[in-house]
Amino acid sequence: MADNLNENRDIDLAQATVIATGTLRKNGESYSVIRLEEKHIPQMAALHDRVYNDLAPSDKTFMLHKDTAYFTRHFAQSHTGIGIVHNGKLVAHGLLHLPTKQYPNTEMGDFKKKIKPQDIAVMLNLQVHPDSRGHSLMSIVISSLMNQAQKRGRKHLLSEVDVRNTASWYSFMKEGLKIHSIGDDPRDGAVLYNMHAKTKPLMKHRLSKTFNAMAAKKNADIPQNEITRQRGLLKKGWHGVSYNTKQNTLGFRRPNLARRVINTFKRTG
Repeated sequence: MADNLNENRDIDLAQATVIATGTLRKNGESYSVIRLEEKHIPQMAALHDRVYNDLAPSDKTFMLHKDTAYFTRHFAQSHTGIGIVHNGKLVAHGLLHLPTKQYPNTEMGDFKKKIKPQDIAVMLNLQVHPDSRGHSLMSIVISSLMNQAQKRGRKHLLSEVDVRNTASWYSFMKEGLKIHSIGDDPRDGAVLYNMHAKTKPLMKHRLSKTFNAMAAKKNADIPQNEITRQRGLLKKGWHGVSYNTKQNTLGFRRPNLARRVINTFKRTG
């Protein structure tokens, strides 16, 4: 594991590429969104350790621990990432995996959809420091990664999340990604939601007045723990599009409704 002292190592914003700035939702203090580089690996690994160690034993079953070598490989292969810095400390981060023709691996276990590797951007290892939660930082991380993917001409956004990790897949869903399929992680047998969205239409419509209402249009509600029923609908081309936190049910949309939603976006966008 990373040296715990690295968690307290400051990031010098003067030596970083600042992408955006803002103020925290709860206290109004400033933060900066930066492009992560290899030199930030110690802070990233330490943040990952802090998040992992803070999990309850049962929750650690749906997060594979990443060592420093994992982050080193990521940047050595010309992938990228973004971080959120508050008071000089890295308090949240996310990685963006960018496959190529030469290196087509997507890091997605068994995602099946015919997409050229150079059109894909995969969002990985999104983390928020336990002491910095409640400021919607996960939303900022996802949005920032989406923007970086679009700037790089990536047409499809992907991510995979353990079905038990409700906070993570619900965060992606709120930002416009849909559950495309259910897969199984070959490393540990975990059941995963494969999340997907087309970059251009999502970025165009996600902030429109009609987006939140139209994005959640659905035909069926399935209890979140009924994975077999969900698999059946997804294999027929349905998508998971919403989540009812009170009833713990997922809203699924059939393919023909998805096309009507897209047409509505085109008329109102």
